[in-house]
Amino acid sequence: MLKTQCPHCGASYKFKDSSEGKQFKCKQCGDTFRIRSESVPPVEQPPLPQSADDFELPP
Repeated sequence: MLKTQCPHCGASYKFKDSSEGKQFKCKQCGDTFRIRSESVPPVEQPPLPQSADDFELPP
């Protein structure tokens, strides 16, 4: 079983080993990528505020 993520949006997928090397169209964002055995790191997202003091509301 291959576990990988869309390199564009980070959506997670599992594929049969026989799928390695094939093209796949992400169901979430529509990007096309090649299925590989190594995991692709997820898209980096900004950190969430640690407390209410770190959160700023617009005026």
